[in-house]
Amino acid sequence: MNEKAEILFTRRSIRKYADGPAIGAEDLHFLLDAAMCAPSARNRQPWHFVVITDRPMLLHLASIHPYA
Repeated sequence: MNEKAEILFTRRSIRKYADGPAIGAEDLHFLLDAAMCAPSARNRQPWHFVVITDRPMLLHLASIHPYA
């Protein structure tokens, strides 16, 4: 089996979450800037981003919305 195939067939998901913030504010702003640079139809830029950093609010949203 070649290296690329081995990566595909031996991949696994690991979900270990830390209690603190996953990324810093500077990295978050970088990701949002990058997302806003994505092309859009007719350059309409129709995006809306919601960033939740408050854990209780995140848990509340998860309890009321199936895709949160």
